[in-house]
Amino acid sequence: MSDEEVLAPEWVDWLLENYVEGVAGAELVTTLVGAGVPSGLAESAVREVSENTLLHAFRRKIIARDQLQALVSLKRDLARTAPSASVERRAGVSAEDFFQNYYAANRPVILTDVAHDWPALELWSRPEYFAETFGDAPLTVCMGRAGDQHCDRDYTKYLQQTTMRQYAAWVAGAGITNDGYLISNNRLLENENFDRLLEDIIPPEKYVDPARFRTHMSFWFGPAGTLTPLHHDGNNILFCQVAGKKEIFLVSPFETDLLTAAEGYYAHRRVPFDMEGEGPRPPDEQFSWRAERVVLKAGEALFLPVGWWHQVRALDLSVSISFLNFRADNQFHWYAPGKVNEP
Repeated sequence: MSDEEVLAPEWVDWLLENYVEGVAGAELVTTLVGAGVPSGLAESAVREVSENTLLHAFRRKIIARDQLQALVSLKRDLARTAPSASVERRAGVSAEDFFQNYYAANRPVILTDVAHDWPALELWSRPEYFAETFGDAPLTVCMGRAGDQHCDRDYTKYLQQTTMRQYAAWVAGAGITNDGYLISNNRLLENENFDRLLEDIIPPEKYVDPARFRTHMSFWFGPAGTLTPLHHDGNNILFCQVAGKKEIFLVSPFETDLLTAAEGYYAHRRVPFDMEGEGPRPPDEQFSWRAERVVLKAGEALFLPVGWWHQVRALDLSVSISFLNFRADNQFHWYAPGKVNEP
């Protein structure tokens, strides 16, 4: 083969890239010939590439990727046709209704009667209750976290030992701040010193399994202003607001633009900016997702489906708990799409 019959390196790169992206062989030949490549050379180069087993495997994977991306885009665009206030508030939802129309459908809903008659609604609304009931029982909280946009991802940097009496007093006088927070990672409900808290609630047993409460529940307690940054989890959550109100932004997992900004917290499940407020904001060109804003009041529970992005801000002094022990499969930690682009 003469020098004139060798495809220039830049055209080799172009051919490989476009072939694996799924461009038809005839179109590849036409483009090469139109650029001045002899027809015989263009045809032989395309034929050689198409007969390469490894390149053909890449091509199949990329075509499958594009097909799935088209499906995601379809789901996103269809969801955007719904009214903006699309998170329902419902009472009297049966187990069959819940698991079929919300759990299996990956659809959030606010259940207004899950926690409305809990003794905790009155008891936990007073920080003094925690101080009086648990006194000097030791616990771990996160302190000094204000100003760190990664405070939840890097929570171990802020761990401090204190007592419930001291922490409850701090919360009562803290005002509006994100500086201190008793978060789920502090694992309060796994501490036997705080078993009394479980007596103050009435778990919704038609949705959750009472045999797995202690290790499948989480607890949050802090002043107004505490912020959990935008992230998604690898399981379904029933998030119950017990004292105060929380503002929650919800973004569907089909809003895949979020993945371009995802960064390393629990396998790329957290992004470093604030949906509202004084924290870092996403660039305008990235802030194209459709977010649903809800305010969860004391006595209400939000079903937060797996994969849904959410940011949570306390509007008042706040206490919340969550259940993970559903009467259905809830093991989806393999869902970490932000890892797909890791080298």
